[in-house]
Order: sequence, then structure tokens, then C-alpha cells
Amino acid sequence: LFEFSNNLQTFWSAKFGNDLLLIKDSAVPEKSKLDPKKAYLQITFVEPFINQQNETANKLSFFEKHTIISQFVFDTPFTKTGKAHSEDVAAQFKRRTIITVEN
Repeated sequence: LFEFSNNLQTFWSAKFGNDLLLIKDSAVPEKSKLDPKKAYLQITFVEPFINQQNETANKLSFFEKHTIISQFVFDTPFTKTGKAHSEDVAAQFKRRTIITVEN
């Protein structure tokens, strides 16, 4: 995934040069804070998703778990007030998103 995100950044940097800014946060950016003269590329972190309820998942080797992948997962923190983080742990929640891609 690092290589993929690096390739994206290289490709779009060639098109936009110094006008390309990278956003490494998974939160939706505030449009009012973005410069309309700049291009933005938002990349978030994902992990391979192995469905542990599947009986064969526990029998997969490390190589199989990290090469033949069609599902990825990432978590996004949120609060009911709309903020991403809270001082109060009881008000903090986590949204899990599973992405499925074609092989």
C-alpha cells in the first residue's frame, strides 16, 4: 500500500508540481480552508482485512494474508458532536469501514 500511495503521489505531482498538497488525515477536509488554486490528494491508512469468522482464515500463512487480498479496513474516530476526537473517552466512537476490491 505504501508503494501504491507513493505512485499516486508521484503521478499527480508530475501533473500539478508544487501545487499538489497531500492530506494524510481521513477526516473530510473543510472546503473553506482549501486553496482553490491548489490540487489536493487525500490518502488514508488501510490494513488488509481477514474475516476471522471464516474457518480457513486461521490456516492462512503470513504470505497468503498479505498478498491475495481483496478486502481492506480502516477506522475513523468520531463523536456525536461531529468532532473527530473528544477529551472524554466515553464520548469517543470508532467507525470501521471495510473496502472490497476486485482482484
